[in-house]
Amino acid sequence: MRNLISSFFFLAFLSLIAQHNPKDNFINEYKQFCQANSYNAFLASKKGIEILMARVGDYHSKALKNFNKAIELDSSFCDAYYLAGSMHRILGNPVKAIELAEKSIRLNENYSAYVTLGNAMLLQKEYNQAIQRFDKAIMINSTLIDGYYGKAQAYFGIKRYQEVIAAIEKGKNETENIIGYNKAKVDLLLGKTYFASNDSRAFELLVSVRNKLKNDGEGSYFLGQLYLERGDKKKSSKFIEQAKSLGYNPD
Repeated sequence: MRNLISSFFFLAFLSLIAQHNPKDNFINEYKQFCQANSYNAFLASKKGIEILMARVGDYHSKALKNFNKAIELDSSFCDAYYLAGSMHRILGNPVKAIELAEKSIRLNENYSAYVTLGNAMLLQKEYNQAIQRFDKAIMINSTLIDGYYGKAQAYFGIKRYQEVIAAIEKGKNETENIIGYNKAKVDLLLGKTYFASNDSRAFELLVSVRNKLKNDGEGSYFLGQLYLERGDKKKSSKFIEQAKSLGYNPD
C-alpha cells in the first residue's frame, strides 16, 4: 500500500514540475518509470523535485544531493539515477550524467534516461551517438517532444540542416502539448537553422521568438546576426550586446 501511495504522489509531483516554467528542461523530460522500493528513497526524490520547483539559490546542486540520497537508500530506483544525471548535465558534468543515465537504463530501459543521455552527449559534441539515443527515446514514446528536439540539436551540431527541419516538423506533428516556453525553444532552433541555411524565413521567426524569450541570450544573438546581414549595424549591436548581458557569447 505504501508503494502505491508513493507512486501516486511521485507522479503528481512530476506533473507539477512539468508545469512549472521549465527553464532548464522541456515539459516531458521528467517522467516516472519505476517506483521506489524504499519509502525514504521516494521521499528524498520528492524533496529534490520540490527544490527544483522552488528554484531558490543553487537549486540544482541541492536537488542533486537529494537524488543521490535516494540512490543510496534504494540502488534499484531507476528514476533517481536519471534525475541525478540530469542535474549533473545541467551543472556541466556530462561524464557523470552519462554514467547515471546508463545505470538507469540498465535497471529499466526508459524514455527519460535516454533523453538525459542524449543531452549529455550533446555537451560532449558526440552528435552521432546522441542521435542514436534520441531515436531510442522516440521509439519508447513518440508523443513527447524532447527526443525530436534533442535529435534536431544534434543534426544542427553537424550542420545537417534539412534533417534539423525534418526532425522538428515530425516532432510538432507527433507530440502533445508543445506550448509556451517549449514551443519558443523549438522555434528558436528552427530559426537558427533557417539562418544557417540562408532561408528567408529566419527573420520573421527569430523576431517572434525574441519577443517570447526576452531573457534568452541565444535568441538575441542570432537576431543581432540577422540584422548585421541586413546592414542594420545599430540594431545588430543592440541585440548582440543584450545577448552578452544575458550571458550568451559564442565567440
